[in-house]
Amino acid sequence: MSKDILKKAKAHFNEHVIGDLKSIEIPEWDTTIYYRNGTNFAQEAKVIELQNSGKSAEALVQVLINRALDKDGKKIFSDHQKAELMNSVDPAVILKTVTEINSNKTPSIEEAEGN
Repeated sequence: MSKDILKKAKAHFNEHVIGDLKSIEIPEWDTTIYYRNGTNFAQEAKVIELQNSGKSAEALVQVLINRALDKDGKKIFSDHQKAELMNSVDPAVILKTVTEINSNKTPSIEEAEGN
């Protein structure tokens, strides 16, 4: 029985939380970044840990690493590039990109319930 429920839960996640690829143009980088609406707990945990440690800028870069995809749905950036993204890339562009990606994110339970 639990296998059936887990199978349904995973199907829901793939259809409704992750969903289809969306895209945004990044003119400063002369590129298009693709992303999906949702993320999984493993990705969210990294971001939450950084935020709770007072590392907001690093958390924003982590969101970019987690969410930025190419047209085939493959990650553009890796965790190994975090320092380079933080030190050698315009923070205003990262902030604008992450803000746009997050503005299309699946709402939290509280947001969905209107609380």
